[in-house]
Amino acid sequence: MYSKMISYLYICRENTTGQSSIVNRKYLIVVQISSSVKLFFSSRWRTHREEFILALILLLASVLRLVNYSAWSLSNDELSALNRLQYSGLSELINLGVMKNDFHPAGVQVFLYLWTSVFGTSPESVRLPFVLMGILSVWVSYLIAARWFSKTTGLLVALSMAFLAYPILYSQLGRPYSPGLLFSLLSVFFWTRIIFDRNYHWRILAAYVIFTHLATITHHFSFLFVLITGIHGLFFLTRNNWKPYLLSALIILILYLPHLRIFLYQFGIGGVGGAEGWLGKPAPNWILGYLSYSFNDSPLLLLVFGTFLILPFTYGIKTVKFDVFQKLSFSFFLVPLVIGYLYSIFRNPVLQYSILLFSFPFLLFFIFSFYRETINRFYLFIILILAILGTGDLFLIKKYYKEQHFAEFWGISRKIASWNQELGTGNIGRVAEVNAPFYIHYYLDRYEKNVEFFQYKNDGLQDLRYLKNYLDQSANPFFMYARTKPAPLTVPEMIQTRYPYVLDYRNYDDLSEFYLFSREPNANNLVIRHSVFNVFNDFESDDLWTGNSSHIDTNLCRSGKRSYRIDSSTEYGPGASIKSAGVLRDGDPELIKASVWIYSKEKLQDTHLILSFESDQGKIIKYEYANAEFWANAGVWQKLVCVMEIPDVYPLESQIKSYVWNKNKQEFLIDDFLVEVF
Repeated sequence: MYSKMISYLYICRENTTGQSSIVNRKYLIVVQISSSVKLFFSSRWRTHREEFILALILLLASVLRLVNYSAWSLSNDELSALNRLQYSGLSELINLGVMKNDFHPAGVQVFLYLWTSVFGTSPESVRLPFVLMGILSVWVSYLIAARWFSKTTGLLVALSMAFLAYPILYSQLGRPYSPGLLFSLLSVFFWTRIIFDRNYHWRILAAYVIFTHLATITHHFSFLFVLITGIHGLFFLTRNNWKPYLLSALIILILYLPHLRIFLYQFGIGGVGGAEGWLGKPAPNWILGYLSYSFNDSPLLLLVFGTFLILPFTYGIKTVKFDVFQKLSFSFFLVPLVIGYLYSIFRNPVLQYSILLFSFPFLLFFIFSFYRETINRFYLFIILILAILGTGDLFLIKKYYKEQHFAEFWGISRKIASWNQELGTGNIGRVAEVNAPFYIHYYLDRYEKNVEFFQYKNDGLQDLRYLKNYLDQSANPFFMYARTKPAPLTVPEMIQTRYPYVLDYRNYDDLSEFYLFSREPNANNLVIRHSVFNVFNDFESDDLWTGNSSHIDTNLCRSGKRSYRIDSSTEYGPGASIKSAGVLRDGDPELIKASVWIYSKEKLQDTHLILSFESDQGKIIKYEYANAEFWANAGVWQKLVCVMEIPDVYPLESQIKSYVWNKNKQEFLIDDFLVEVF
């Protein structure tokens, strides 16, 4: 068609003069240029189609990681890292900011110290290098998979790394995960050049040493991963490569020696689970949960990736032969997982989804290792469909960019500043539940400086006593409570005994909360939770639960005409016993709350309101209590509240029990005993 058009234009040029000849010559030039462009791209596409597709995948990976990367609140871990930058020099930073107050190697903390000294500590600045390293990880995963299997495998792996929420999330965090992933992959890339390509050039050896060393000082599990790959390399040594390989290993060991004291100190005090106690041992189904999480917790993606894995076996297991790189892929993924799981069970809990990111690409390597044919129209169609399904799931089903990934600090700080401005900073009492004051002031100081909080942390017991005393003395008409980490469920309940009305409340996906309480009612008062079941006893009727009618008191009561007296002869007061069947059926209830009004002429000690979740045989599944000493004052009726989360797993036949335990055998009155399920 192009040749006919060109011939026609030549004819036109020969048979016309003047302006029409000039126009025809312009058309000829346009056609010639378009023909050349088409010829160029068609030839380039035929010879470089994989590179074009890879470029599009990297563009997709970049967009998905850069979108809103700084728009959501810095996490606890990121704020912890920034908080630990406030030292006068590198020596103090490593000793106090890494070794004694962290459980990660020094690499990322030192990098942040240097980076933020130049570019500042804004979320945009802190996260940007980690996002870029996450994008580079997609490219390096392609390079390894293409070398081990085929370019087709590499493209499928890179595309999956591009759109899965798991690698995206940990690329957007200013923590050791995307650097650890990148350095681990680069270590494997150059490890492959040495072991399988027999390339012993000093640049290749130096690159292997450098990136392996960076992995060892970035995260303890990226260290474990490159150690595992290094041990695997010993099985492929020959008389030609054993000297350069072992020499590289020796240099890596020597480079790590200055860091050895940090490693020994951190693991000597027990690691994450042993030292802090917040990370529990993994459940038997933890691995299944991890695999589901890795694929967005999406039934659709689990089906898609499961189909890719199972399809090669549909013609019989004997037709599938595993080559060395398939075995390495499976081993590189499985061994770190098994080691982390067993260590968490038998030593100290360390297993989290984040620390397995370094080995996760090798699961994708194994899944797609059976698809090695040269890219053709069928594989182009498969890649297109996978890209549509993956990104569609990310946006529409996973709703990644609307999901609350970690505790919220930015939104809570805006709330605090807004209400301070509207009601007056001096009219509001404030308590925050954070790991350190810096965590809340990092954002809050942008809106309002020098905002004071009575309490930044409440671990229960003595902290509850301090909070009670503060509430008793507070003259503020309003009170704020912000929670950004696990805290006693009774803290907002204690505040509400003095500030009974809620003006504002925001729950950030149960990871953090904001409350604004008021002493006086308001037209806009909120009801935070709705009871789906309750039992109540005001002791006005003959139904005294497990109580005795001889203890009824008519002289003093909180409401009505009767209360219940507990004296020195009574260790256990009246209590409620509720069968869980039916009660925990509707509305997906999450909390149980028991409350009782209490009056004593003297200070109570070791008097507890008990909530227990028990099996039908009396075995305690979960147990909580509220100590009257931290709630009630002598000579006045005050409310004692105990709250418990409903266990995730419990027998079908189980009971909820609540009662008063008079451990110290004192005398007091109780009234209006209420047990609610929310």
